Amino acid sequence: MPSSYPPPSQLWQMAPPEFNAWRAANDIPRLFAWFWTMLPGFEDWVATLPFEAGVLHRVVPTGDLFKGEVRKVILKRPDDNPLVEVIECFDGSADEAIRWWGILHRKIEVLGSFEPYLKWAKRTLKRHRFIQYDIVNNQRSDDLVYTRWESGLNHAKAFLLGSFEVLNLGQMQLVERVTIGSRNLDFCNLDGLIVTGAAHGSYWTHVNFSSCRDMLFRNAEIAFVTFFHCSMEKIDVLRSTLQDFYFDGGSPVRIEAQDSFIYRMSFDQCGVQPFFRNTEARELGFKPARAMQPEIVAGTYRLLRAIFQSSALRQEASEAYYNERVFERKSYSHPYGRDRRLFANVPYGGRSSEVIAMYRRGWLSARQIPREIGRTYVAKLLLLISPRGLLGLAKYKARWLASCLEWAVWGYGERPSRIFLASLTAILGYATYYHRYGLFTRAVGGARLDWWDSIYFSMVTFTTLGYGDIYPSVATLKIAAASEALLGAFAVGLSVAGFSNRSRY
Repeated sequence: MPSSYPPPSQLWQMAPPEFNAWRAANDIPRLFAWFWTMLPGFEDWVATLPFEAGVLHRVVPTGDLFKGEVRKVILKRPDDNPLVEVIECFDGSADEAIRWWGILHRKIEVLGSFEPYLKWAKRTLKRHRFIQYDIVNNQRSDDLVYTRWESGLNHAKAFLLGSFEVLNLGQMQLVERVTIGSRNLDFCNLDGLIVTGAAHGSYWTHVNFSSCRDMLFRNAEIAFVTFFHCSMEKIDVLRSTLQDFYFDGGSPVRIEAQDSFIYRMSFDQCGVQPFFRNTEARELGFKPARAMQPEIVAGTYRLLRAIFQSSALRQEASEAYYNERVFERKSYSHPYGRDRRLFANVPYGGRSSEVIAMYRRGWLSARQIPREIGRTYVAKLLLLISPRGLLGLAKYKARWLASCLEWAVWGYGERPSRIFLASLTAILGYATYYHRYGLFTRAVGGARLDWWDSIYFSMVTFTTLGYGDIYPSVATLKIAAASEALLGAFAVGLSVAGFSNRSRY
């Protein structure tokens, strides 16, 4: 970063329009000059834009040019201060943008539509990991990530894709009435930022592709913040009120909150470890990424369950427990990553999908994929001829089977209505058996039962009523009826436990 840049404290003292204008004139051109040399096909993408390249420097926030799965339009509109113009992106067509801003009685000028760079690159280049940021070690990525940091007594640096030092706005404290919203905080170093006080602006704050490690909210009141594909590590919340915080993608984050209130916070396609103490939370959401290991996801839902229980949110606690058990079951079906001690010789958690994920992250080349997948399967086969490995694998498979049965019958106690469906299935199954193969004794002689009598006998046996007007005549039917009675007694016990279980929160 050039030494001529003002210090972070001076940049934060600027009003958002002044700060955005400074970045558009000084910092963003430097960033885009690096993009031209680093990002494959970037020059071709710029050539497809229906406006001059200088407009890109003024778009707020800058990250909107790169993210998204739909075409966007760039528009120009007046700010709340009519002397200030804002250039921003709108997800959708020009007609939709005009209609939307027309509802708000604002006039806009549409500069043109475009396809976000990352989506364009994946479609045009027809390959994953199209960004090569380390030629020597063949490190590649298909996202704008941070891979290197430097810190010292008087400096803290974050490097995008390991080589570009982004604008430093961290390692300082923001006091009350410093406006955060409507600033262009994309591609910035916010590491170590401390936010205190209130009145930080009512505009929504979008932080895209930034480094946000070790942030602290202390005695703060702040709302409407979205972190998109940011490098996160830890966030501390102390005696603060946070509202509408959303984390979309990016690295896993550990959130420690104490003596605080959190309302509407969600984590989409990213990992999180929430540790709340004396903190009331409302409307927490979590949607794990597909590549996350199920035992890690189960641990997150376990922490969320504890948070919901402490906040007296019974329905949310019940749902968290159910998801915890679902992902715990998934970890039993593939235990190689769950028990590192027992399966230490199985690489990549025994998953070929993890090999592919390592390839997409840039840690493996295309030529290494068949070899690493083969090595994974060989290690799993060797387990089958090892008594210790085979016994351990059988133990986890037995747990998986028991968990599957518990899920199907009553949804781990959180779906007790399933018991009635399972009971009805059992009654009809036994009734079919009685009707086809059964010889029963009535009050007068023996006879085969018709359908209605078969269902009747199955119901009174399952519920252990046993009126005695119909009873089996042969040993096989006696054993079948006894087994149905045991199954019915078990189902009744589960019903009582299931519905009483729902009141435990």
